Amino acid sequence: MGVRVLLDGAGRCGGGASLAPQTHIEIASAYRLVRRVTGHCWKELRRAGTSEVIRWFQYRTHPPRSIRQPFWSQPSVRAAAPPARPANSAAGAVPQSQPRRLALPGAPYGIAVRGRDLAYITRGRAASVERLDLTSGRLTGSTFIGCTPSCVTFDPSGSRAYVSVHYLDEIAVIDSTRHVLIQTWPVPGDPLPVLLSRNGHTLFVTTNEDRLLALSAMTGRVLGSIRLPATSHHLALHPAANRLYVATRAAGSVLEVDASRLRVLRTFNLGGWPQGLVVSPDGMTLYVANEHHGLDVIGLGSGKCVARLEDETGSVALAMSPDQRFLYTVWIYSVLCGLCCGGSIRPAYVSLTPFVTVP
Repeated sequence: MGVRVLLDGAGRCGGGASLAPQTHIEIASAYRLVRRVTGHCWKELRRAGTSEVIRWFQYRTHPPRSIRQPFWSQPSVRAAAPPARPANSAAGAVPQSQPRRLALPGAPYGIAVRGRDLAYITRGRAASVERLDLTSGRLTGSTFIGCTPSCVTFDPSGSRAYVSVHYLDEIAVIDSTRHVLIQTWPVPGDPLPVLLSRNGHTLFVTTNEDRLLALSAMTGRVLGSIRLPATSHHLALHPAANRLYVATRAAGSVLEVDASRLRVLRTFNLGGWPQGLVVSPDGMTLYVANEHHGLDVIGLGSGKCVARLEDETGSVALAMSPDQRFLYTVWIYSVLCGLCCGGSIRPAYVSLTPFVTVP
């Protein structure tokens, strides 16, 4: 509704500030919403006019299928019996074990992987969640969710997926067997990170009202909440499943929270802007991507920062390789790979073009 009213006004003399009250959205949020959905600022929309803006929006939500997949991922026409492969055809094939790049418009953002067969990818500007078949490496379809889906996670059984729908202030629940939307749960504020408890009974989510919420994963009922010192964009669960870590970017801290009683146990004041979080498999070390200065390493036994890897660009996202030997943290122009050895890190750079792979 908010986007429709604002887009309807793109060709009129009134500005976004005069139209925002009709949508019951804060003016600053209305401008951000239009920018995120259309990919253009308000002045550009006014200049282009309503018909051109609608055309842009339709292109983002329903892009031509021809650009969705590279040539080597398109299905081929088969005869009744597959023809014999020429001896030199292997050179042009793309083995499944090799990395590949898929064209996916609509501002892909969050991703969740279910086993070895399926991945869900949120597309903020397309208001949908895309399906990626991991066995074939092909995009197989999408599920409409609503305005700006952001983060996504599967439940332990893989039969459900939970999506934070940022500008609708709700959590969407997808039946990941049929790939259909089955429930939506309202939450106070714009939700972003979502994280399931180990047993799959509780869904943790933070919103821009500076709150951590615990929801029933079956009904969406709010089981409890705590006030945060600032908005959180990243969550992580301790391997023992009894503690939750919450990065509060603007407050420069990471909170350690009792996952069952929803009570803050410790606060790690790191400074800068803490973002992505990874807990080591042994539960002794917490790695924190810091947008201000790089990477912080916290010894959870002492609660102290035991190492810091500084860089002028800082880092945002953080992930550990399946063999637990490498950390990957996204910087602005590169990917930093740090070799984890007893809490120490050795930096190395990997180019983002054309692929990023796990050694």
